[in-house]
Amino acid sequence: MPNFAFAGLLDGGWRDLAFEYFRDGISVHWLLKGGPVEPSVAILKYRSGASVPRHRHVGLETIVVLEGTQSDENGDYPAGSVIMNPVGT
Repeated sequence: MPNFAFAGLLDGGWRDLAFEYFRDGISVHWLLKGGPVEPSVAILKYRSGASVPRHRHVGLETIVVLEGTQSDENGDYPAGSVIMNPVGT
């Protein structure tokens, strides 16, 4: 896999990206869209109150909260939080 660098995303540069429909209430900007066995990296933008159904992680999921709050069964994570969900969770 080649090296990638995305300058300025954490400083609000993500707001200037083009987003597309992902699922109800959620839009996505793919930084890297892998296949079935390759990793993917995306920025997801949730409308207030939007959620995803419970699911199992087939690979490591890493979440960086850029704005607002991320909530799951383990707690609430404000902007600046990093959440890592291991394979199988």
